[in-house]
Amino acid sequence: MTDLKINLSSYSKLFTENSVILTISNKINYIYGKNGIGKSTIAKTIKDQFFTIFNIHLFNGFEGIVGENNRFDAVALGIEINKIKTPLYKK
Repeated sequence: MTDLKINLSSYSKLFTENSVILTISNKINYIYGKNGIGKSTIAKTIKDQFFTIFNIHLFNGFEGIVGENNRFDAVALGIEINKIKTPLYKK
């Protein structure tokens, strides 16, 4: 995979002119900083620009994975996977 060029020009009020194009390498990249500096904007922009090429999921807080019963609904996914895997290991 080659480096990705993220176009942030539509957010010129948030990013300076020399940071309108962000290059992300094919290695692990960390985006960190104080609240309100654009981390979520960068993540959303990456998803918007590359969702047709990559399977991108953003973590937007626990509200999206905690059900009405205040339990982690994501854990239920593991139950389904175990039901599917069990017959494979019986051979």
